[in-house]
Amino acid sequence: MTDVMLNPSFPQSNFERVQKEQIIGIGQEKANPQSLSSRIIPGLLYGKGSPLSNPMSGSGYENTVSKIKREDLVSCHDTWMGVNNATMVVAGDVTEAELKPMLEKYLASWKSHVVPKKIVTKAPTSTVPTVYLIDMPDADQTMISAVELSPAPSAPGNDAMRLMNTMLGGSFLSRINQNLREDKHWSYGAGSYFFDTKNQGLFITFAPVQTDKTKESLVELMKELKQVNGAKPITEDEFRKEQNATLLEIPGRWETNSNIRGTIQGTLLYDKGLDYPGKYASIIKNLTLNDIKAAAASLVKPEHLTWVVIGDRKKIEAGVRELKIGNVKILDADGKEIVKP
Repeated sequence: MTDVMLNPSFPQSNFERVQKEQIIGIGQEKANPQSLSSRIIPGLLYGKGSPLSNPMSGSGYENTVSKIKREDLVSCHDTWMGVNNATMVVAGDVTEAELKPMLEKYLASWKSHVVPKKIVTKAPTSTVPTVYLIDMPDADQTMISAVELSPAPSAPGNDAMRLMNTMLGGSFLSRINQNLREDKHWSYGAGSYFFDTKNQGLFITFAPVQTDKTKESLVELMKELKQVNGAKPITEDEFRKEQNATLLEIPGRWETNSNIRGTIQGTLLYDKGLDYPGKYASIIKNLTLNDIKAAAASLVKPEHLTWVVIGDRKKIEAGVRELKIGNVKILDADGKEIVKP
């Protein structure tokens, strides 16, 4: 591992192969409504100039990946792979006393160097709902996403927001999935989730639905997002069930080396403090229904939504416009606005 980390050779033949594979993968992402939405959304919410605006997959764009040279990989490695810019997480049948001499021996030549600072400015919250419509002719389904900015994982009240979302759209039994899948049978699965960064994240409600139920599905999604802070707030019964389920799931987070490593990595990455895993059960246990309602009020704001609707335009555009849920803009598969649709 040390040799790979410190002395990568980046063979030209391997570089060219992986570069071609990545460009092919980008094309495949753009051909699928669900993966296309994950390419488009960050740029709409964070702004094109933000380092957070790249596709969620990290695959990049054909025009930029095709310009990368092997020397760029060498430069990237030399710039970022410094011992002062790394944290090692080890999980397994090994003690600190056994591990430390190994690290001191094999990583002795790993030097510190100046690492550039990335400046990530806070993106402004949208105040005017907008619907971005992307045409995918003859698509079997319409992919609907409703997105807004969310606080960083380290922000106060984050665990309450996550638990609230489990009830709203984060599980099979959530309101959104029960509505669109189990009750209406318009989708194989719908819900909501967080896409995290160390700064601002995204809160994404999604629903791949029957093309002929696009308009009706938009209505139901908006209803669910409005009701959670209105006519149908989270109930005591919903809260207690999910609170207990979450507490019972905690041991599963520590069952495998991979689980342990992932939990610790997330804790470090999002600046939650090394005591966070040990406190997590108490945090969840001490939450109240009022905390959950406050989390919903803080996070779910339908008036700030950015909608991304991907499907067969000739079949869905009229219904989308009839709802008047926001100014409709037509984009291509690269997220560029088509001025004269």
